[in-house]
Amino acid sequence: MARYQAPFEIHVHGDVVLGPNATVEQVQEALMPLWKYGGADSFLAGAASSYEEEPGLHFDPIAHKLQICWTVAGDDDFRQAIEDTCMGLNDIESPRVSRRPVGLSHSVVAV
Repeated sequence: MARYQAPFEIHVHGDVVLGPNATVEQVQEALMPLWKYGGADSFLAGAASSYEEEPGLHFDPIAHKLQICWTVAGDDDFRQAIEDTCMGLNDIESPRVSRRPVGLSHSVVAV
């Protein structure tokens, strides 16, 4: 994402049940398009939302569940980051859930 006054605030929300063999490293790699889009150099730095009260990008390895409630400043180019993230999550999603592609809801608000 270009470093300028972004015209939008983008909120991503979703819960994804991951396969029992999904590792923290796989989750971080699948989420890389999001945290890199937010300008972070690492998952740890990029997992936090713009809003303190939102949990951000959170993986519970015991429950094998990914929770996303994350807001970032952005532009129209965000669409590619969300598509790449969903494709990465499809690879580690639990086979117990329906085999439809992972979709995360997101909303865009002009700032």
